[in-house]
Amino acid sequence: MKDLINLMPPAAKQRRVRYLYIKRAKALYTTLLLVLIIIGAGYGVVCGVFWQASRDASAQLSLDSSKTSNATQQTEQINTLLKEAKERLYDQRPWLPDVAAALKLVPAEVTITAVEIAPVEIAVEDKVIAISGQSNSRSATLQFQKNLEGLPWVKTVEAPLQNFASGPDVSFRFTLTRKP
Repeated sequence: MKDLINLMPPAAKQRRVRYLYIKRAKALYTTLLLVLIIIGAGYGVVCGVFWQASRDASAQLSLDSSKTSNATQQTEQINTLLKEAKERLYDQRPWLPDVAAALKLVPAEVTITAVEIAPVEIAVEDKVIAISGQSNSRSATLQFQKNLEGLPWVKTVEAPLQNFASGPDVSFRFTLTRKP
């Protein structure tokens, strides 16, 4: 039986093999072409969906232009406010080391409640820092005043008489004048 199958002449065998290879190549080519068409169609659908979504979003944005202009105005107002705050902070920057030095001298019995810094427009020799707070004792208030008077940049320390009242929880306020 094996001999019966191979009784074909060699030229016919080669044609048959070529025919089978061509048939398989065509099937592979057709499958590949079909896959590429499906991928292309899917890509087209996705692009169409994104294009439609972008058109809808741009239409929505054009309808909300009045809200956008209002948001722009609010953004400008916030930017102006931030600019003013930055300028004020920058203008007060030379005082920061001095205030830090004064606050390091606070005794344990003293609680600082406020620190006020004179505006920048005031002349340097008239610039003051006001420190307010509460103290457990009169001696702690006196000690804090002496500590402040010992700072190299302090010209005078003004202390109202009520700073030295006796009793618990004494309120005080010191006004420090800066040396020129």
